[in-house]
Amino acid sequence: MQSPQVKHLYSGGVITNYYCSSKCKHCSVASSPSWAKDYMTRDMARKILRRMRGMGCDSIHVGGGEPMLNFEGLKAFLEEARDAGVMIEYIESNSSWYRNEADALQKLHTLQTLGVDTLLISMSPFHNEYIPFQKVHDVMAACRKAGMRVFPWISEYFSDINQLDVCKTHTLAEYDAHFGRHFIDDMPRQWIGFTGRAAQFYKTRLALTPLSQILKKAGPCHKPYQTGHFHIDLYGNYLGCQGLAIALDDLGKPLDAEKYPYSTLLYQKGVGALLEAAQAKGYQPEKGYLSACHLCIELRRFLSGKLGEESRELQPTGYYTKV
Repeated sequence: MQSPQVKHLYSGGVITNYYCSSKCKHCSVASSPSWAKDYMTRDMARKILRRMRGMGCDSIHVGGGEPMLNFEGLKAFLEEARDAGVMIEYIESNSSWYRNEADALQKLHTLQTLGVDTLLISMSPFHNEYIPFQKVHDVMAACRKAGMRVFPWISEYFSDINQLDVCKTHTLAEYDAHFGRHFIDDMPRQWIGFTGRAAQFYKTRLALTPLSQILKKAGPCHKPYQTGHFHIDLYGNYLGCQGLAIALDDLGKPLDAEKYPYSTLLYQKGVGALLEAAQAKGYQPEKGYLSACHLCIELRRFLSGKLGEESRELQPTGYYTKV
């Protein structure tokens, strides 16, 4: 059978850090304050950026975690991107770093001198559990004053969040009470995938699909090798799917099935084969799951618990433990 391979890179981003000020229940990379405060080093940035450029990707976005929590580290990364000739499309931020206008303007002007002209500002009820919406207002105002473009993600929630006291944080239970439970439960149909922490949250709120139905529909999965929206993290993991990593040096060539057994199983046979591999190690499946992706994450979480750092592909392990 054909081995999986990432041949070219088209559009993606870097994860400079997994440490975050928040522990949002929808987070696709399971970021939180409990992660180590590691940040992408200059040497790793240089290696990643040149590898990405060499494989056809010359523009990226920057995300985390919260990239702005280590501003000196972010500056170092942007300097390396500039030297490598890689354009920064935008930096993702949850606005938690905002202290006052003067400090914000100074940071924004610094970003501009390093080639950044757009800030993606996260706004959702999930973020609002940890960050008063006033900070989002303040960062947007500072961007306008600095001439920095704003990419509001997702803008349609701006007016909804604004209905609550913007100077305070608000729990999802408050959103349920204010808008009705459907408000939060409809979000996966619009923009949230059942990855990271989202699957753990929504499996308690949404109807589950019987395992038999999921297996009947699931075939070989090539999503981990998609190059239209990939990420490479501070540890040098290529992540077409979060938590299923390919080493940077293994890009551009067929993957070794012994080094990447679970990636190979998914690529050649699908999640049913991964289920069989997990069951051989003692996994007991549930009656139902939110989706095939949810099943895959649960299987990989089980296998990561068995293998931990011994597995090259089930990385970073914090993705599975910090839920």
